[in-house]
Amino acid sequence: MPVPRRMRLRFMVGVVEWIGIDWSWNEAEKSLNRAVELDGNSVEAIHWRGILHQIRGRFNEAKADLKRALELDPTSANMTSDLGYIYFFAREFDEAEKLLKTAEMMESNIANNRLMWLYELQGRENEALQAKIQFYCSRLDNENKSKCEERFTQSFENGGIKGIAKDNIEFNEESAKTKDLSSDIWYGLAI
Repeated sequence: MPVPRRMRLRFMVGVVEWIGIDWSWNEAEKSLNRAVELDGNSVEAIHWRGILHQIRGRFNEAKADLKRALELDPTSANMTSDLGYIYFFAREFDEAEKLLKTAEMMESNIANNRLMWLYELQGRENEALQAKIQFYCSRLDNENKSKCEERFTQSFENGGIKGIAKDNIEFNEESAKTKDLSSDIWYGLAI
């Protein structure tokens, strides 16, 4: 069996062991390590191993893997955002913000979500509001985008970030009693 196919199989076994069966992190790590041994340039295996290190709280190893994966694929907004997220959990907020803003410029919507959390954690409510609006409203058509932005702004004016969360919860509870939510612009927004 050629090395690339064996590496791909080891990578997939690692992912399945990790998230597909029973969260067997030790076994997943062994499989991902083996995939990297078979192909030291496998962006997927290095990336996922870095995420596994992050989840296990091994931030230095996680950062090293994500930096290596980004050397191999420097245009990946997803991996740039993931590296920013590792810095976030390592409580290195300046570097996290820098990387998340870079990912955001690369069209990564998940980076907006992570910036929102970073700003909330730091008490930077106005920036958190703008990140929320960008994350939740930017994908809507113009009419619904305006409604979404207005609703966020009004909720924020009535109680800051907590006001937005409170309004969302109340809106979803009331809407669930009275109508089908499938077409509503607020349906499914977990704030």
